[in-house]
Amino acid sequence: MNTQPTQKGKKQQSKNIILITSILSAILITGCQTAAANQNRQVLHVLSEQEALLESVETERSQTKVKTQVAKSETLTKAELHLAAALNALKQSNQAIKEALKND
Repeated sequence: MNTQPTQKGKKQQSKNIILITSILSAILITGCQTAAANQNRQVLHVLSEQEALLESVETERSQTKVKTQVAKSETLTKAELHLAAALNALKQSNQAIKEALKND
């Protein structure tokens, strides 16, 4: 009995291997894209929470009671300016990240 695959059997086997490879590649690519989309959503969610926190800090810092206390000290005034600059930088970086994620 001849156990050697025929020429036709070899072609079919090659086609099956190509088909299986194509299917597996499609599954892997789809999985990676889904994972990236989920990661982007998570990052956007964290950025939204951070922005809410930044807004609450700015709201607190703009209260008359806080401003009055800060104005009494040159050190606090300088610190308040540094804090305002840092909050602004965070907002700008968050916006840049959001734009980069939207372009993906």
